[in-house]
Amino acid sequence: MGAGVARVRVAAQECLGGNPGTLSQESLELFQPSDDQELVLRVVYAPIENSSGAHLTGFKVDAEAHLMVSHLTYISGLDTLGWRYREKNRQQWPMSYRFQAPKKSWHVKVVDSLGLEQVCILQIASSPDERLLENAMLDVDDSKVAATYAHRFNLQQMQAISGAAGPQAPQAPDAAAGPEALVSVAVQAISDLVIDDGSAPRVKVAAPVACEVLASGYPSMVPVGTYLTLTPYAEKDVQKFIFDGISDEFSELPQAYFHYAAFSSGGKEYVCDIQGVEDDNGCFLLVDPCVLRSNLPTVRDLVGVVANTHSEVQSISGPTVDRFDTLHPKCSQACKTFDPQRRSALRNGKVGMCGMGTCGMNFAKCGR
Repeated sequence: MGAGVARVRVAAQECLGGNPGTLSQESLELFQPSDDQELVLRVVYAPIENSSGAHLTGFKVDAEAHLMVSHLTYISGLDTLGWRYREKNRQQWPMSYRFQAPKKSWHVKVVDSLGLEQVCILQIASSPDERLLENAMLDVDDSKVAATYAHRFNLQQMQAISGAAGPQAPQAPDAAAGPEALVSVAVQAISDLVIDDGSAPRVKVAAPVACEVLASGYPSMVPVGTYLTLTPYAEKDVQKFIFDGISDEFSELPQAYFHYAAFSSGGKEYVCDIQGVEDDNGCFLLVDPCVLRSNLPTVRDLVGVVANTHSEVQSISGPTVDRFDTLHPKCSQACKTFDPQRRSALRNGKVGMCGMGTCGMNFAKCGR
């Protein structure tokens, strides 16, 4: 609304010969932003850089630049974003903020300091106690990790499609190199060889920024001093591509992306709750993914499970063979381009995705 107000004010002045003095103060006040219709935000955290795997807002951290947000619109198609917080779904995930703290989501119009407008999703934690900067940063960081994997995946897929000469997808690492290092080297080599003409289907992650609320026309819903995220996503619907392994409809590219992230991280990270939209060109824009990590159990993990042994917490909270096979029931042709050993591993009776050596994925059940 801020940019529209400015344009109306200028137009009104031009009609009166460009002399602002000919407009009464009362008339000018008609065109002032209404406190009950806008938010004023300041970007405080925007670490995601431009890449083939990220769809950016263009908003930067700048103490002097503010964003004007208007038209908080409820869109029923965004309700899908809240499915992970339903009671029956929350029980299967870690007892942590990213998997357990529900959020409110609206479509909003955001005008930056240059007057440029774009549509975003504004998300804020439902509980006032969760509206902290560190939590908003966690939201952004998960999308940053997902976008990094998307960038690497897109490069790998372009190399596979083009048949460009050069290093192949990573195979079993030697003792001196972990899977992350090996994949990083291979991806850099591929990026040096492959020309991106934009024709290959790709995965992108809508990159959120964390913001502080400086002024609010919605004090009961979005109070001053709280923190939230803005994510560039103009679509009116969010579709689940990988969610619970039961209701998901198999979609090849998101499934291959999920497999790639797990594979290239050595089984230490899963990009979960993969959701968003597919465009007419077969490209996917993902929004608000969660990253499941194989970390040591926290106090909240221990409290959140019935039996608090380390192995049981690990199997519930972290990446496991069973979870991988549930979320990724079958491989597509795209999977074979980076993990050709998975099919033979399954044929030989090995469990899980052991494409990198005998059990290079470091799953919780490997070696049991």
